[in-house]
Amino acid sequence: FEPGQFGNAVLVEEGTTNLLNNSLFSSKSYWQFGTNGGGSFIVSGNWGKITKGTGTYDFVRQKLSRSGNSGDEYTLQFKFKNNVIGQAGIRVGCTEGGISIGQTAKTITLDGAGGYIVVSLTHTVKAAYTEVYIDVLLGTFYGHNPPASFVEFSYAQLEAKSYATSFIDGTRAAETLTIPTEGVLNPQEGTIEFWVKPLIVTNYNNFFSMTTSNGRFLLYINNLGNARFDYGPDRSGPITPAGTIEANNWYYIVLRWSATTGKQALFVNGVKYE
Repeated sequence: FEPGQFGNAVLVEEGTTNLLNNSLFSSKSYWQFGTNGGGSFIVSGNWGKITKGTGTYDFVRQKLSRSGNSGDEYTLQFKFKNNVIGQAGIRVGCTEGGISIGQTAKTITLDGAGGYIVVSLTHTVKAAYTEVYIDVLLGTFYGHNPPASFVEFSYAQLEAKSYATSFIDGTRAAETLTIPTEGVLNPQEGTIEFWVKPLIVTNYNNFFSMTTSNGRFLLYINNLGNARFDYGPDRSGPITPAGTIEANNWYYIVLRWSATTGKQALFVNGVKYE
């Protein structure tokens, strides 16, 4: 369950694979520590911790042998304890033959207010590569001014995607929410009302997908931000204009159908398309 428009809402997610090893820091395995003076790296209770040394930089890195080409995208995310004041950073980069072909970094500002901060960044690769690396960084060498005296982090996730999904320590299959309809939905007439917040706007973003004797019962969103409600042949029902649906916004959707009147209607935030 996730926070919804009214209380809790069910989060249904696409499949993904966390490419990192030992993402919950059960040990130091797969993680390399680098420093140019006096820093330290320890793990405790499934959290990694870098303590700032007297030199200019300290970092923890994981490298992955992974080949690809220009245009590939990787999204990295970490959870940080917000228990110290200062700055740290995360970074994703690629190499070819041991030579860097670009990287993307992000600064994290900690204010010591407690709780946790989840941060992510997306890196787009500029050329063919044979290795991907990710870092947690401390130090003035990396532009953190002032750097935190220490930083604690876990829930590391690297995905071959242009956006972050929720944490998984391994692979998550694409999720489907199945609701029984026998004796619940009346094929002659009815109304379904719900709130939905799409995390992305893309083709084949389908809701209430069912095959029926006259075609299909389906609400879907496409990459242009159109929403369409079909109860019958493909692409026969009402459709909204492009740009109606945007990512990360809540929408109040109503689907209405009537065999008696021969009509079906789609409402988006009170606007009717029939």
